[in-house]
Parts: sequence; C-alpha cells; structure tokens
Amino acid sequence: MTRLPAVALAVLVAVGGCVLTEESLAIKKIARNVNERVYGFDRLVDVGVELNVIRLDRLGPITLESGRRVSVLRTHRWGGILDTKATTPGIVGISKAPRKWMCSEAQESIILHSDADPLGQLVLSGEGAGKTTALAMWHHRRWVIDGIGHFREGGQTAPVLKRLGLVKQEFLNLWDARWCHYVARDDFEGFELCDGSRIRFQHTHRQSQAAGSPIQGFNWSWAGRDEMQDQVDVHLDIESRGRAAKGGKYKQLGTATAKDDPEWKTLRDGLIAGGQWIRRELRVADSPFVAANFLEIKRKSAITDREFRRRYLAEDLAPESRLYFNWDRETNLRPVPLLGPGITHITSLVLSRKTGASNQALLIGHDPGTAKAASVLLQAYKLPNEPEPVWWVRGELITLHATTEQHGLDLLALIRKRFAVNLRPDLEQAHVRAQPIGQAEDKPDLDLYRIFKRVGLDTKAAQYKKDGTGTGHIKKDSRIGMINRLLCDAAGRRRLFIDCDEQRRPCAPRLVEAFETMERDERGRAEVDKRLDYDKSDPADALGYALWPWEKESAAGLRADITKGIG
Repeated sequence: MTRLPAVALAVLVAVGGCVLTEESLAIKKIARNVNERVYGFDRLVDVGVELNVIRLDRLGPITLESGRRVSVLRTHRWGGILDTKATTPGIVGISKAPRKWMCSEAQESIILHSDADPLGQLVLSGEGAGKTTALAMWHHRRWVIDGIGHFREGGQTAPVLKRLGLVKQEFLNLWDARWCHYVARDDFEGFELCDGSRIRFQHTHRQSQAAGSPIQGFNWSWAGRDEMQDQVDVHLDIESRGRAAKGGKYKQLGTATAKDDPEWKTLRDGLIAGGQWIRRELRVADSPFVAANFLEIKRKSAITDREFRRRYLAEDLAPESRLYFNWDRETNLRPVPLLGPGITHITSLVLSRKTGASNQALLIGHDPGTAKAASVLLQAYKLPNEPEPVWWVRGELITLHATTEQHGLDLLALIRKRFAVNLRPDLEQAHVRAQPIGQAEDKPDLDLYRIFKRVGLDTKAAQYKKDGTGTGHIKKDSRIGMINRLLCDAAGRRRLFIDCDEQRRPCAPRLVEAFETMERDERGRAEVDKRLDYDKSDPADALGYALWPWEKESAAGLRADITKGIG
C-alpha cells in the first residue's frame, strides 16, 4: 500500500474538514431558519383532524346552527401528534384530541382531493354555499399530507386584499391557534405553521400594465385561488409556481362564482376539457349549513330574479339586453365535424349558386376600418338530417391602425397558410363579401374593392342593386336578426357554429366576445357606442356581411336551389 506524504495528508484533511464544515453550516442554517419560524410553538402539537361528512336528516341526532338536523355518514381522519422541534418535523403519535369539522357530501371530495382526481379542482358555487370553508379545510389536508417535514410553502390568492381577508378569517375560525401564526412582513404575509411550513397570502391585482405579475418569484407546493373568475390574467403565473410540489404533483383548488366574461369562460372550459382540472359544484340549496328558508328570504330581497339566480344559484346568465341572445357557448361552440357518411364540405357548391364560380372553397366577411378592421372566415357543411347548409366560423383576423392594403395582405397570408387557398389562380380561391359602399363617412368606397382585387382577393359588396351597380343597404337589425336565427331558429335548429380546439378554445375569440358582451342600449338600439375601446361589433358585423347574400330572408329561393343541389 502506497503511503501519502505527511504534507499531502495534512492538505487532504484540511480540505475534508472544510467540506464537512460547509455541510454542517448549511444544515445549521436550515435548522436556524426553521427554529425562527416555529419559535413560540409547543414542541408537541396535535394537528389531527376528524372530518365528519353529514347529510340532512329530519330525524338526525345533530342539530346545526342553521336549525337543520343531520346525521353523520362517514368520518375521515388525518394528522396526529407533530414534533415541531425535530431536525425534520414529523408525526410521532396518534391524535389525542383532533379538531372536529363537519362538511357536506358535496364538500367532501373537494377537501379530500384524492390522488386519483386531476391536480386542479374548479369549484363553482353561489354565495353562502361553503366554498371558502372547504378551501380552508383543503389547505390543512395539503399541509399535513404534502408539507410536514419538507418545510414547504403553499399559496393562497385572491383578486383583492378584501377577499384575502375573508379567507384569512375562515382559517382563524377553523384552524387551531396552536397550529399557526398569522404574520405580515415586507417579505411575507400569511400563516407560518408550527413545523416551519408556510401558506403565503397574495392578492393578484396588478397596479398597472407596466408592473410585473404579483405572483412571480414564489415556489409553491400547492395553491388555493379564491374568486378565480377575477384572476384570469395571472392564471399562467400561478400555474408556474408549482416547482416545489411534492413529487411534482402541484394540487390546486380554485373557487369561482358566475361571471359573464368571455375570457373567463374560455379559461374555465379549457381547463376542464384539457383533463388537468375537474369541475365541481356547490349548491346553496343542498347545504345543510344554510337555514331552510335562506333562499326564500334572499329571493324576496333580491333586486331582480336574474340577480338572485346569478348570485345564489350560480347560474351562468347572459345580460337581459344581449344583442345576440341565441348564442349558446355550450352548443354553438363546437369543432368542425369530421367528414364521413352524411357529412360533406359544400362551401364551393353553396357559393357557386350565387357567384357562378365553382372553385371558391372559403367565404370571408369583411368589416373595413382604419382604426380597426375585421375579417371572419367561414365554410359550409352538409350534416345528416339538415337539408340546408350549416356554417362554421373557421377563423378571424383583426387589425388595428392598419391600411386596407396591409389588412388584405395579412388576410391573404392567413388563408394561404391555413386553408391552402389563393395559392394559384387555377386552384381553390376565397370569396370576400364586404360592407356595402356608400356616401357616408363610415361607409367604404370603391377603393376597398380595388385594393383587395390588387392584393388578390375576389371581393364583392354584401348587398348591391340587382344590376350590380350603385350602393346597397343592409338594415342593422335585419343583419343581427339573421345571425340570431342561424344561431337558433324558432324550431330549435342551429346552423351557425364557431370552431374550437380540443380544449374548447374558440378559433374566433373576438367574435365570441362580441356575441357574449354586446347589448342594446336603454332605448333598445344596437351598436351605438363606436368608440375604439368599447366597440366589439367588428367581427360580428363582418360575419353578417359574409352570410347576408345567402341567408337573408329574401334569399329563400336561393337556399331552396342550394338544397336541391346538395341532394
């Protein structure tokens, strides 16, 4: 065996001693930080919980504060005696005096959040249904199962500080004071837990567009979101916070109430359709914790029936004066059907009956403008048991402060890439129908048609005189009425849909926004406010111009001819 020189051995021992010292310092630093956070807590803390699932029972042995009688269906237990001062805090014994909670059957699955469930839960409910209570209980289970012994941090968000205050109060009502302290410092606000774990409370309101996201920079193992419908703009930021999740399983619980907002509905539907979130509902009417006459009292005191249904029954109600009242996201937003028996693409056939050209495979509606211009792309299909064409919106193009030429070039690039039309004159083409020309300042002149033709787009007015000359006129309410009839007619037939992807994200989000937000004014007038920041009408107008020649009331003969051609 070769022996090391004494000097070399001394150097090796010195280096080794340095490595050991750095490791021990790191361990001591972690222990010191944890000890600072658990200072003031007992060494042994009972963090056990007994959750009793209850059901309404008029002969039940338990009478709640609501006056309702209930019986216990089953009991769940978790937690135990926690050694808070150990180097690695952990459960060291069975709970002697667990905190006793009760929940409804609907709250049960929310609180337990089984590993077999998706990582995200979206809880939709009206006011008073118990979603905040379930949220506070869920946090405790996440802490005990995912946090203890790992010094992890959970997150709890709300759109504004006031909502965070309500969540905080629910924690204080339910959690044992020996489990946690609420602190508010410059670097942290929330609950510091007796094992060194934390639950950070953070509002998501952004003071300005220039300011960064208030959620950035945190590493969370789990996250709760209160009033999630008002946190759409920070959704991806919260999703990105789960880097510290145990085993990579970043569980989230978002609570939400009804809100008639297109961006929220698109996010909500996309989360569920994507399979990473599960939708759950809490109904006030089913809650044993609410007095039997609660809803009756609230119905009488509500300003309107609609407000009552939205606030307490969580119904997704459109504005009473909504312009496109026959739009229904659940039915009119659906993917283009796969071609097969009884389902064929008939755009060329439909357009040829009006234009005489047999190679037009895409219909485009165009609403011009220098501040804002919109084009909507459509195709027609034959469906089983439907004699008339069924239209699908396949996309949209919105430009701001662009010339007519630039919009035309952008449109041409879009349709070539997505639909392979207008590649060569002898191949399939797009056909454009635009707002009729006129003498008024808000009407286009012939330059629009000349420019689109120069760019390479076959364009005609949506309405013109029978001899093809002069100006045409389309009554605003007639155009809107036509769209509503196509969305759903008196017989319940729907012949107008918007394409979407597998996560139900619409291919024409601005058109969906127009359908879901546009209203008549107090005098019943449509599309009155034309200010740039408020006017949502452009894509809906473009859609109307596209369909008007084929679907207006006076085109019944043309549609009959098309039906014969479809055979």
